[in-house]
Amino acid sequence: PSAGFRVWLQRPVVVSPAPAWYLRRRGAAASLTVPDLLVPLTSSALGGGVPISAGEKAVLWVEYLIPRDARPGNYTGGLTLRAAERVIRRTAIGLTVWPFAMPDARHLTILAGVDAPSVASSVLSPGTDAASALLGLLSDDSRIRAQTAVRDVCRLLEEHRLNPYLTGVHPTMRYGATGGVELVWDRYDALAAPLIDGEAFDDREPLNAWPIPVDRNRPSAEALGGVASPQYARVLREYVAACAAHFEQRGWKDRAFIDITGPVPDRPSPADYENAARLGRICNLSETRLPFVLNLYPMSMEEYGWPNHVFADLGSVADIWAPPARFFPVERMTQARQLGARTWIVPDLPAFGGSVAAEAEPSDVRSVTWHAFLNQSDVLLPRAVAWPDDLKSTLAARPYESASWLVYPGAVAGMPGCLPSLRLKRLLLAAQDAEYLWLLTRNGREGTARLVANTLVKATGTDAYLDHYADAATHSIVHDAAMWDTARRLMGEELLLATRGAPASPDADISQRLDWSRFFASCRQVVVWSEGARWIEATPGAQSELRLEVRLTVENQRNLPVSGTLSFGTLPEGWAAVADQVPIGPLPERGRGRYLLSAHAPAAPMSLNGHVDLPVQLTLGRDETVNFNVTVSTITAMRRLRPIVIDGRLDDWDLGRGNVAADFRAIGPAPAAGVTYSPLSPAAANTLAYVMRDEEHLYLGIRSQGGSVAAPGEFSDNQVSYDDLLPVGDELVEVLIDPTNRGGDSFDLFHLVFKRHGSMWAEQGIGMSRPIGRYRSWGLEVLYATQRDASGWTVEARIPVAAFGAGTLRQGVWGINFGRYARGLGEYSNWSGAVRYCYNPRSLGNLMWQQ
Repeated sequence: PSAGFRVWLQRPVVVSPAPAWYLRRRGAAASLTVPDLLVPLTSSALGGGVPISAGEKAVLWVEYLIPRDARPGNYTGGLTLRAAERVIRRTAIGLTVWPFAMPDARHLTILAGVDAPSVASSVLSPGTDAASALLGLLSDDSRIRAQTAVRDVCRLLEEHRLNPYLTGVHPTMRYGATGGVELVWDRYDALAAPLIDGEAFDDREPLNAWPIPVDRNRPSAEALGGVASPQYARVLREYVAACAAHFEQRGWKDRAFIDITGPVPDRPSPADYENAARLGRICNLSETRLPFVLNLYPMSMEEYGWPNHVFADLGSVADIWAPPARFFPVERMTQARQLGARTWIVPDLPAFGGSVAAEAEPSDVRSVTWHAFLNQSDVLLPRAVAWPDDLKSTLAARPYESASWLVYPGAVAGMPGCLPSLRLKRLLLAAQDAEYLWLLTRNGREGTARLVANTLVKATGTDAYLDHYADAATHSIVHDAAMWDTARRLMGEELLLATRGAPASPDADISQRLDWSRFFASCRQVVVWSEGARWIEATPGAQSELRLEVRLTVENQRNLPVSGTLSFGTLPEGWAAVADQVPIGPLPERGRGRYLLSAHAPAAPMSLNGHVDLPVQLTLGRDETVNFNVTVSTITAMRRLRPIVIDGRLDDWDLGRGNVAADFRAIGPAPAAGVTYSPLSPAAANTLAYVMRDEEHLYLGIRSQGGSVAAPGEFSDNQVSYDDLLPVGDELVEVLIDPTNRGGDSFDLFHLVFKRHGSMWAEQGIGMSRPIGRYRSWGLEVLYATQRDASGWTVEARIPVAAFGAGTLRQGVWGINFGRYARGLGEYSNWSGAVRYCYNPRSLGNLMWQQ
């Protein structure tokens, strides 16, 4: 019946600035305009139609509710587009109904936290205490409006197979005659019970999980002398015991958990672990023990590249581990589950566990439940609906906050109630996918379920690390939306076989089926990328004896081992291959190998932009070959006989062949799936870097054009902020130098940052809030100057060679790279073509010292 159709108009929201993970994956973007807000086509706000101006388009989200009693089979119908009663187009549609139904029960729980006061405040007068209104402590009118708003949000979430739960509301707490904690539950239960028991929902399904109403503010540690005080310990223990007793009385105990977590600190201290352990012990001493949630780091991050990471093992108090997905240690969490703990996936950066941010791609949202399935976990979205005040009047979002509204207040579209986001619809698809995976497992096809899941999602948490914990394998998720739909269809066909009693097929047999083989061919490939091309002197200072080393990484995403060779193509005249025809493999499924090609050259070739391309070939088996170019980036520090005036003008420089670094490449997109090599795109912002030298100094000149804007928050400081391995905030340029030409980690880099407004920062290593290596301030006396004009800005600097350490000039080849963050374009680019980020010495270009 046509009544089953529901249609929404997609409206855009603006995310500004674009988060760094998006730049690393997709390239430059100062801001993003993405479809997310869904307005029902039947709403009065649209006036019964969709206004479309010339040259514009309207995108609709259409879904069809299939009746439970629908007969299996293929159905056909049509959609008609009309304008002013005139038929514009008719489109035929087809629908297949499978002979199995989506279970009402949720076999993978997606916990969705709803900040009840923030939702209630959207319908209350400014300044009204929303928490009091929700509990009926103000007027009946405010209670009804507040509770209706919260329940509408929860109903919408539950309709999309999420498990909503409320935060920010509590029972009334008082002290009895003997000083013990007493809780009055009637007002809290009036709000929460219909949700927990499922009476508020159309399907009457009870919720799978609900936290007891305890947090850092109730009872207040600050008011009771702090977390370490005996008074707070007594009150918290009695409070938790009272909650547990009440939940047991109401029949909710088996769904209850304790979550007193706060934000995960960038740099944890011993006190963070001590307080978490203390809270866990206090709660475990209550009369009725409930599962205790922990979101701190489950293991030391030192082995993943975080030096001196503070860590304490909290496994003795953690009943449920819920760290951010980027710190989800797959092996450690498997061990925890074997010991009886539960684990939850908490999406943050997309590559590690999916994402529900507005700027996330459809595959990021849909992958959330697949990550959970592969790790035998549920999903936690602690702030699924937490409306900031400005969301009620604007659709501009700041990065990483847009994950806090899977549901919008209707007021943003001039409507009452609440509205779904496009991400919520995609989460519904993800939740349905999880039920398909559960049905496959239940019908003896767990191997097939995991095969499909590992094809679309190849890594979670620590398994997605490349160089270190902050370097994500952004290509480990398939982003082609058609492949996710194909996976759903293939799972449905496999379940159809199960309903007919057909036995499960081995993975090898499935791979031979035509549709499955096409699916694997599109999603399971071999990826290769360059980590850098560096010149090495056979004898230090003897540039007449040079060896080029090209470092390549090959990753096998196929479900069978692969073998092959890496080799140079035709080398320039006078060159001789040293390490060529390098064997690869056999690389197992999800295996990754690093390989070295090398060749002797009589001299480093020079060019106007500092780049020379060399042909390389990857051969797999007998008939799979991909040819690609590796870029060798080289500049020469020309000897300067006359002094250079450091004034930021660059008008007294000798710009000869070989000392100019040009044609920067933008970071992103990541290597694509396929037997492929994906070079970076040319930068939109034009940047030129120059180098010269005299007997005692290295001279740098950098000219930046295009993409420069005066930032409202720009001020003269020498601090640098980073987001996902990229510098952000102010317009800036970076210089990275390895005078040893053999650096192994970021501490081997000398790092200079020059900001457009004139400040400078110098350090050894990279000083991030979450470090990727050791670092320290570089006590450097740099003479520098900046100049700004209508078309861009310039920096000029003179650096004492002695500042790099004694004897560095004996090394005739240094590693060097130049990076630029063009704020106006939202673009980070670099000269040497570093693929994902610039702080690995392997990715540097080459600086030749003119002898």
